[in-house]
Amino acid sequence: MEVTKDGKVIDRSKPKGIVTLQKAGSESFLSGEEKPASKKLSTGSEAKEALSLDPLEDLFKILWEIECNECKKLFTHSFTDVEVNSLEEDGYTYLDCPYCEDRLSGDLLGISSRPHRIFIRMSDVFRAYLRKSKSIRTKSA
Repeated sequence: MEVTKDGKVIDRSKPKGIVTLQKAGSESFLSGEEKPASKKLSTGSEAKEALSLDPLEDLFKILWEIECNECKKLFTHSFTDVEVNSLEEDGYTYLDCPYCEDRLSGDLLGISSRPHRIFIRMSDVFRAYLRKSKSIRTKSA
């Protein structure tokens, strides 16, 4: 994935072509039921709201509906800055499911567990965006 200076997102992973997402397309997606994320700029005693200049940043600030790949329950989630950075740098991130747990390896008694970790790929986010959906559904690992 590559973001150009004029706000286009280019997917170079496809060998037969390049898919571009226009800034206007992401703005129309964001202008649905939910408003895009805004930043407050302080100018003296007043604070003005301005849209982010990065359409990818606005895309990540949406309140997403995530489906757990284990328990299949839905929950809402807004990506944190750390998760956004991981998506941009590595192409994936992990989210904790609030409903189910994973047993830790080597735990024979079944008393040690942690929240189930859901693997979210950048492609999962773009797939939902291209479907004009605010729901991310992942495949089982």
